[in-house]
Amino acid sequence: ADARISGIETTTLFQAGYDKWFFSFSGGVTRINPQNLNPVADSQQVDLLNTIGPQDEAFNFDAFGQFFAMTLPDGDPRKLYDNPSFLKYRSKWLVRFSSSLGFGRFNFTTNFRYKSNVEFIDEFLFVAIPGTADWVKSHNKGFTLVDMILSADLVKGMKLSLNVDNVFNEEWAELPGIIGKQRAYSMQLKYVF
Repeated sequence: ADARISGIETTTLFQAGYDKWFFSFSGGVTRINPQNLNPVADSQQVDLLNTIGPQDEAFNFDAFGQFFAMTLPDGDPRKLYDNPSFLKYRSKWLVRFSSSLGFGRFNFTTNFRYKSNVEFIDEFLFVAIPGTADWVKSHNKGFTLVDMILSADLVKGMKLSLNVDNVFNEEWAELPGIIGKQRAYSMQLKYVF
């Protein structure tokens, strides 16, 4: 498929220190516009997401008809295609920031990530994986994750870290059907010699 992905990315970095205190901040924003240069007309585009209905709904003849129309040979006027103008499996926005505040041998770090929703996926997944359409409709704003790390340098070369990933226990997925991890706690002891 012919495609064009245009976009812009900005990044920043800031560090400061005073006496035993130190602070750092880094991050960036990415915005892309991934275009399919050869999409089909909207009238020929399959739309199972808005046709299939809730998972617990009875059999949907409209959705079955659209799914069947995808299997028809090219040239058949009833054929439907899964070829949107926006490239599949892409998010328009990615925002990430990390900040650290430290005093002496102690350090507190917060990581922030936002990723906008995936605009399009393969339409057959709405049929192949039950509940996918429900998930996509209820999680159409993307996801935001916050992680926190508290660490201390114990002795030269040895660091103890307490980590909390997904602090707010956000329900998220990079792609429908691939659920991201829930809140997780971990402790790490690192020794470099």
